[in-house]
Amino acid sequence: MLQQTSKGLKATDQHVITLLHAVLQRGQASRAILARHTRLRPNTVGGVVDMMVRAGWLTESAPGSVDAANSQPARPTRGRPAVSVEVDGASREVLGLALLPHRLRATRVSLLGKPLSDPVEVEVDAEERLVELAAGLVSELVSPRTVAIGVSSPGLVDEARMQLLFSSTAPQLPGLSLAAILEAAGDLPVALENDLHALGDRWRLSVPQTDGQTVVLVSLADGAVGSSIMIGGQAADAGCVRGGNELGHLQVHCADRQVPRCYCGQSRCVERVFSSEMAQQLGGTDDSVDGVLVGCLRRSLESGLMSGEPRCSEDATDPARWMVGRLAEAVANVVNLVRPHRVVWVGDGPVNALMPQLNPVLSQAVVGGLIPVLRDRVVFEQWCPHAAGQTSCTALTAGALGIAMLTGQRVPAAGKVSLRGEVHAG
Repeated sequence: MLQQTSKGLKATDQHVITLLHAVLQRGQASRAILARHTRLRPNTVGGVVDMMVRAGWLTESAPGSVDAANSQPARPTRGRPAVSVEVDGASREVLGLALLPHRLRATRVSLLGKPLSDPVEVEVDAEERLVELAAGLVSELVSPRTVAIGVSSPGLVDEARMQLLFSSTAPQLPGLSLAAILEAAGDLPVALENDLHALGDRWRLSVPQTDGQTVVLVSLADGAVGSSIMIGGQAADAGCVRGGNELGHLQVHCADRQVPRCYCGQSRCVERVFSSEMAQQLGGTDDSVDGVLVGCLRRSLESGLMSGEPRCSEDATDPARWMVGRLAEAVANVVNLVRPHRVVWVGDGPVNALMPQLNPVLSQAVVGGLIPVLRDRVVFEQWCPHAAGQTSCTALTAGALGIAMLTGQRVPAAGKVSLRGEVHAG
């Protein structure tokens, strides 16, 4: 419970969550506009916003500023001029921690989702040391300005028990407890989520006007294919365990081709089809497995061999064409089932550089596999969340998960959202 005894005001932590979400959605708004938007009492909004300004969550703009959501001047009021507030992008921060195969990445992120520091990367030399190293990284990077921690990992997670149930991060340690990370976090709220749903949180933060739509976000990397299905702006994650929608583990028709065995135990997973190891096998090359997929895709795109056929024939001689055909088959099955408004492609790692060329080919192939009524209704687009020169920033994505928790779109695995001591920028 938050208190401001000088005015006799009591405000629940939920008011902080509600108002932060409202300001992020609008970009900038006066206290009166926030009261109308949230349906909270004006006195409650005024008191809580004042506390959030003093605590470094919000900052005041010049009197008479524009209501960013409506592009209209703030309404004149009696008494003092209307003063708009916006999210403070400097005083408070969220720590984003990404658990990845053989490494950890972490960075400090502003409440606007912008990086406040360069990512820190730590190599994990043994799965048994993953949690120990992650807890040490949290202890090192948490500061008095930190208000939340987002932890992401590929695979299936149990956020209530803070466990990795099944993940490429620690494939030999199913059910791995992350309790030591909670201990390092102290009383800070911590969110644990699948990395693709965290990417969905980051996409919503970047494109808030699509909250009412159903979106399938598809991430493509070498040997790692994933998705997040968002319905009305929220991740569709009902079921017995939490995780991405496991597009990468869909089984595809491979005829007599031998697909590399997946860590999940299956042998026809689409993310193993879309991999350098598979490209090496199909091309009969002895080149190092690293980067073979990207080279194979680039050669096929530049030569014009790769087409947008819905199902590339089983006897296709071009490896890239065959692999893209299998990937399109899997995505088309998902789209036929979910019927989204949008399919958003996100390239990760070296695949990111090829997405402008790969996007139209892959989109056309998926459209060819859709039921006719969907073909003109589903929008396909590319989203590039990485800054120029970056191939990936998984830690920044984990930070977006922490922001989603602060705005009530994620439930903390531990701790609770609350204002934490007063801080002043500069």
